[in-house]
Amino acid sequence: MWTLSKAFTLCGGLRRKMASAAGAAPALILSVLLIAAAQTTPAVSETKSPRSVADYVGQKRLAAEGEQPRVVGGEFADPGEWPWQVAIISTSRLKQAQEHNDQRVRDQAQYQALFCGGSFISAEWILTAAHCVVDMYDDGTFETWQPGAIEILVGTNDLLEGERITVSRIIVHDSYSPLTNDNDIALVKLSSAAFEGNGTDTMRAVTPATAELEKTYADTGVTATVTGWGLTESESIPVKLLEADIKIQKTATCNANIIDDRKPTIRRYLNEISKYTNVPAETLKNVFSTIVKKARGPITDNMICAGLVSGAKDACNGDSGGPLVIKGANGEFVQVGVVSWGAIPFSPENDDGRNVRCGYPQFFGYYTRVSKYTGWLQQNMSE
Repeated sequence: MWTLSKAFTLCGGLRRKMASAAGAAPALILSVLLIAAAQTTPAVSETKSPRSVADYVGQKRLAAEGEQPRVVGGEFADPGEWPWQVAIISTSRLKQAQEHNDQRVRDQAQYQALFCGGSFISAEWILTAAHCVVDMYDDGTFETWQPGAIEILVGTNDLLEGERITVSRIIVHDSYSPLTNDNDIALVKLSSAAFEGNGTDTMRAVTPATAELEKTYADTGVTATVTGWGLTESESIPVKLLEADIKIQKTATCNANIIDDRKPTIRRYLNEISKYTNVPAETLKNVFSTIVKKARGPITDNMICAGLVSGAKDACNGDSGGPLVIKGANGEFVQVGVVSWGAIPFSPENDDGRNVRCGYPQFFGYYTRVSKYTGWLQQNMSE
């Protein structure tokens, strides 16, 4: 699922700061947060340098060898098991692979060019994450890609097979924020419908969750399934689609876990302030308490938190934009989430020696909550 940062990642995101606090000693609290921002947010250069999920995942794929049966901790999906799943292909990386001097790379061009996932929600519309189809900048702005930048691989679990369809439109939510990962949702319109009627054994639309459907099926503790071709725990990239069953978690619990993990960071910033300002220890203690109490956490109402407490199963880099689905009572599946971003535990250097920054205990995956965008989907798909 994720990509560019070590502190908070999108399945790909940019670095994020803890929610600001209000209350006692506001000037000192502001100082703490300004220091945090200076130490965790990349400096903005005069010439903006874009970053994209396609670049990150593409580099990983070029170096990958073989395949291992793990989204992280996942299993190989049966052919046609998730017929709404699609792969998003970078046309520039596809061309590079097709023109490579190594025959093996040319034969695996689609594998080399895959960088995100998506899902059919109709015969001609693909639902994915906004961060999959934009260039992101350190100042929090983004630029939506032109349709020619991607193609959609459909009708297969195997990246070496299937059919590629060109794209006519890319629509990113107007309020998408690369800094907070909020409203991380996008629509991609195919140049031509992929199937007719209700679809085929390998291509069929999934039902996007409405508020009513989510209330019916997506209670805390319910099993959901995430699918994708993202990084495995061995840092390899699978050729065939993987699936993992995870649990819907309480948003409050997920936010609390992140805030609790960041407490040492807050203390470190406060100690730095004390070192240079000689602020009384009791004042710093009160500021620390206020920040922790007021912090709301980064997971908004527009997101769903899902995973396992053990961290044994998780989405990872390259799974971004893919579906999180739940099976309804009638046997039909409902898409409740879009793979969006993740967080990793704090360490002084943001590095615990792991190559794959996914699948940590108590740290779950965060998904765009599809039910919050029913009106947005209907409006844009009807234009």
